[in-house]
Amino acid sequence: MASRHRNKMYLFILLIITAALSGCGKSENEVNILLEDTYNQGWWDAIECVKSKGGSAHAAADECEDE
Repeated sequence: MASRHRNKMYLFILLIITAALSGCGKSENEVNILLEDTYNQGWWDAIECVKSKGGSAHAAADECEDE
Protein backbone atom coordinates (compact mmCIF):
# COMPACT_ATOMS: atom_id res chain seq x y z
CA MET A 1 0.00 0.00 0.00
CA ALA A 2 2.80 2.40 0.86
CA SER A 3 4.51 1.56 -2.43
CA ARG A 4 1.37 2.47 -4.38
CA HIS A 5 1.08 5.76 -2.48
CA ARG A 6 4.77 6.52 -3.12
CA ASN A 7 4.38 5.81 -6.85
CA LYS A 8 1.41 8.20 -7.04
CA MET A 9 3.45 10.86 -5.24
CA TYR A 10 6.36 10.43 -7.71
CA LEU A 11 3.95 10.70 -10.62
CA PHE A 12 2.42 13.87 -9.14
CA ILE A 13 5.86 15.44 -8.63
CA LEU A 14 6.85 14.49 -12.17
CA LEU A 15 3.70 16.12 -13.56
CA ILE A 16 4.38 19.31 -11.56
CA ILE A 17 7.98 19.48 -12.83
CA THR A 18 6.87 18.86 -16.42
CA ALA A 19 4.24 21.59 -16.20
CA ALA A 20 6.74 24.03 -14.73
CA LEU A 21 9.32 23.32 -17.43
CA SER A 22 6.84 23.62 -20.27
CA GLY A 23 5.68 26.98 -18.91
CA CYS A 24 9.21 28.43 -18.98
CA GLY A 25 10.72 30.22 -21.93
CA LYS A 26 9.35 32.20 -24.81
CA SER A 27 6.53 31.13 -27.08
CA GLU A 28 7.23 30.31 -30.71
CA ASN A 29 5.63 33.59 -31.79
CA GLU A 30 7.88 35.59 -29.44
CA VAL A 31 10.96 33.79 -30.77
CA ASN A 32 9.93 34.51 -34.36
CA ILE A 33 9.48 38.21 -33.56
CA LEU A 34 12.92 38.34 -31.91
CA LEU A 35 14.53 36.61 -34.90
CA GLU A 36 12.87 39.02 -37.32
CA ASP A 37 13.97 42.03 -35.23
CA THR A 38 17.54 40.70 -35.14
CA TYR A 39 17.54 40.14 -38.90
CA ASN A 40 16.18 43.63 -39.54
CA GLN A 41 18.75 45.22 -37.23
CA GLY A 42 21.55 43.36 -39.01
CA TRP A 43 20.22 44.53 -42.35
CA TRP A 44 20.18 48.17 -41.24
CA ASP A 45 23.68 47.84 -39.74
CA ALA A 46 24.91 46.47 -43.07
CA ILE A 47 23.33 49.38 -44.97
CA GLU A 48 25.00 51.88 -42.61
CA CYS A 49 28.38 50.18 -43.08
CA VAL A 50 28.09 50.31 -46.87
CA LYS A 51 27.08 53.97 -46.73
CA SER A 52 30.03 54.83 -44.48
CA LYS A 53 32.59 53.08 -46.74
CA GLY A 54 31.55 55.00 -49.84
CA GLY A 55 32.76 54.12 -53.31
CA SER A 56 31.01 51.53 -55.39
CA ALA A 57 28.33 49.43 -53.76
CA HIS A 58 30.18 46.22 -54.65
CA ALA A 59 33.49 47.36 -53.12
CA ALA A 60 31.76 48.68 -49.98
CA ALA A 61 29.80 45.44 -49.61
CA ASP A 62 33.04 43.44 -49.85
CA GLU A 63 34.64 45.59 -47.12
CA CYS A 64 31.61 45.28 -44.86
CA GLU A 65 31.19 41.53 -45.31
CA ASP A 66 32.94 40.60 -42.02
CA GLU A 67 31.59 43.46 -39.90
